[in-house]
Amino acid sequence: MVSFELNNMNVVPKSVVINGIVQNISSTNKIANTYQVNVIAQTSLIHGYQVKLEKKENGIYFEKDSKIFFQPVKFKLVTE
Repeated sequence: MVSFELNNMNVVPKSVVINGIVQNISSTNKIANTYQVNVIAQTSLIHGYQVKLEKKENGIYFEKDSKIFFQPVKFKLVTE
């Protein structure tokens, strides 16, 4: 699970990249100013699902004024 807070409402997060895996972000991932995205890393049990891989560093793709840009992020592993 990747969780982040976004204070700038002029940008829209589109996808998150973690360990080369790209996971799309939808409006259902948003709770107030916080986004929670479940990044699917293992798909052997999900029939027909293919992980989208990318050679980017960890980060988030955003859209602003119809342009996509990438923001590298150093995610922290939180264990509870």
